Amino acid sequence: MKVKTNQALFEIATDYYYRLQEPDITTEEIQQWQEWLVKAPEHAQAFKKVESLMCITASIDEMHWPDERELMDDDYDGSVSVAKWNSKQNSLFSKIKNKARAMNIRALDFAPAYLRFSVTAAVAFILVTTIFYFNLNTQSEFVYQSSKGENLPIILEDNSSVTLGADTKITVRYNKNARHIELEYGEAYFDVAKDPSRPFTVDSGSRSVTALGTEFNISRQSVRSVVTVTEGKVIVEPENDRYVARMTSSVFYKKLKTDAFLEAGQSIEYDKNEISAVETVDVQAQTSWRNGTLKYLDESLGFVIEDINRYSSIPIVIDDPRILKFRYSGTIFVEGIESWVQSLPYIFPVQIIDNNDAFKVDLQAQSEIGVPQVLTSLLDGFSPQSC
Repeated sequence: MKVKTNQALFEIATDYYYRLQEPDITTEEIQQWQEWLVKAPEHAQAFKKVESLMCITASIDEMHWPDERELMDDDYDGSVSVAKWNSKQNSLFSKIKNKARAMNIRALDFAPAYLRFSVTAAVAFILVTTIFYFNLNTQSEFVYQSSKGENLPIILEDNSSVTLGADTKITVRYNKNARHIELEYGEAYFDVAKDPSRPFTVDSGSRSVTALGTEFNISRQSVRSVVTVTEGKVIVEPENDRYVARMTSSVFYKKLKTDAFLEAGQSIEYDKNEISAVETVDVQAQTSWRNGTLKYLDESLGFVIEDINRYSSIPIVIDDPRILKFRYSGTIFVEGIESWVQSLPYIFPVQIIDNNDAFKVDLQAQSEIGVPQVLTSLLDGFSPQSC
C-alpha cells in the first residue's frame, strides 16, 4: 500500500471534516469516515489537526468586505504590488496604530479597506500555517483502548507495534525527543522500533520501563505490575527518576539508581512499595495471552481471576479475601472460561453460585469438604494485602 503524504492525508481529513458538518450526511458516510480513521494512526492525527485548525479559524472575526464608500476612500492605484504599497504606508499606519492603542481602539478600524482585508487574511493564513506545522513538530497524544474479551493490535507513528490485551488502555505521547506511553490498566506487548535519539518509555504504576529496540510485555493489575522481556534489554526504575536510555558502541548503560536491568527471558514484578528480584521465566507462557490462552505457574488465584475478568463476558466475584490467597498452576483457554470457573470446586474448597449476571465464588464449609490442616492454617493466618 502506497503511503500517502501529509498533504494528501490533510486534504482527505479536511474533506471528511466538511462533510460531517452537512445535515444530510448519511450513516454510510459516517461509517466510511470511522473506518478511515482506524486504518492508520496517521489518519486520526491528520483529522485531529484539521479539527484544531478549524476551531482556531472559527474564532477569527468574519472578514469585512469593503463597501463602495470604502473603495472610494482607498487610494491604492495598483501601480505596485500590495506588499510594496503596504511597506510605503507602514510608517503612517504605525502612527495610527499607536494612537489607537493609547485610546484603547482597534487600529484596524482606522486602516483602509484593502488593508483591513489583507491584514485579516494574512493573520488567518499565518495562524493556519503556523498551527499546522507546529502540530507536526510538537507532541502528539492519542488514547487507545481495547474492549473486554478482545485483543487489539496497533501500529504507532514510529512503526513500533503494540498489542493490547482485552480491556486495556494506553495513552501515547510522542515528540521529537521522546516516545512516552502510559499503561493505565490491562496488559500490553510492545515491539519497539529502533530510534536511539528518542527513548521509548512506558509508565506502569509507580515505575517506568525504558527500552531501545526491544520486545517486552507489561501487565498492570490493581496492586502490581509485571514486566517480562522477550528480546533486547529494558531498565525498570521509579517513575520520578526516569532513566534516559542511550546506546553507545552497542552497549546498554544504566544509572546506579536503576531498580532493575532486564534482559531477554527475565521478568520482574513490583507494587508501589516493593520490587521483586529479577527472575528467569518462560516468556512464551508469560505472553501466551496473545494466542488466546492464559498460562500460570504457582500464581495467586486473585491475580488469575483479575486477568480472566478482562476476557470473561460474565464477571467472577470473590467476596472472601482468603480465596485470593490460593495458588494456581495451569492453562486457561479464553474461549472456555465458563468451563474453567465451573471446575474450581474440584481444585479448591469453594462453591460456585451462578446468578446469571455473575459467577460468585465462596468458600465451602469445612465440615462439608474436610479442608486439610495445612490449608486451614493458611486461611487462618491470611490477612488482606493493603493497597
